[in-house]
Amino acid sequence: MRNAMAGKRTPWRILLVALASALLLPACGHPAEAAVPNPGSTAVPVDAPGGQALRIDPAHTALLVMDMQQGIVSQLGGDDHVVTAVADAERASRTAGVAVDFETTAFAPGYPEVSPDNKAFGPILGSGTMIQGSPETRIDPRVAPAGDEPVIVKHRVGAFGDTSLDQILRAKHIDTLVLTGLATSGVVLSTLRAAADLDYRVIVLSDGVADTDPQVGIMLLDKVFPAQADVVDVAGYRSALAG
Repeated sequence: MRNAMAGKRTPWRILLVALASALLLPACGHPAEAAVPNPGSTAVPVDAPGGQALRIDPAHTALLVMDMQQGIVSQLGGDDHVVTAVADAERASRTAGVAVDFETTAFAPGYPEVSPDNKAFGPILGSGTMIQGSPETRIDPRVAPAGDEPVIVKHRVGAFGDTSLDQILRAKHIDTLVLTGLATSGVVLSTLRAAADLDYRVIVLSDGVADTDPQVGIMLLDKVFPAQADVVDVAGYRSALAG
């Protein structure tokens, strides 16, 4: 059933839908609806593929919290499941000494970063929204950075494309990334692919991501992501950190 998100599509709402629906896979032509968790995923909670216990070295691991900003989190339709899971992952990470980095999507006034030919971002041109510092670009306070945790502003779907993220991670000798955020088929998928190509070890927290199409989210977590990442839930991540 469609919710208010599928109502009138102003330019800024089109962009939020594009980010929250995360550029659904080309074969999927479903209308965008509120992002939902992935309750049907069969992601293994504790063990890595092959039945081996998941092992994490906190000193060389970073938790990435991606696009958990107010304008995108609002598309969850009041379901706080993902926000709660990400906040839990943040607490566990900080306790264990895992670095926590944040990525948000925002643009400079006048949108110099946006091409009118970009199908996802072009509709925002001239809308006056998603400007850096505006309410919709601010990180949800329930998962906000602590202390001097870095916040990296991006202008594309993935976290690596036009940012200094790789340099920041290499400077801290990070070799393992734990991915959370909105949406599974957008920033999570794009960042996972780029991270794997850059030879990072990747872990996706299955309850720390969500998608506008639950079947697409489940398919990615169960069929696509495991080829390049370990997929576990937050409880499994906590156990690995304690392990």
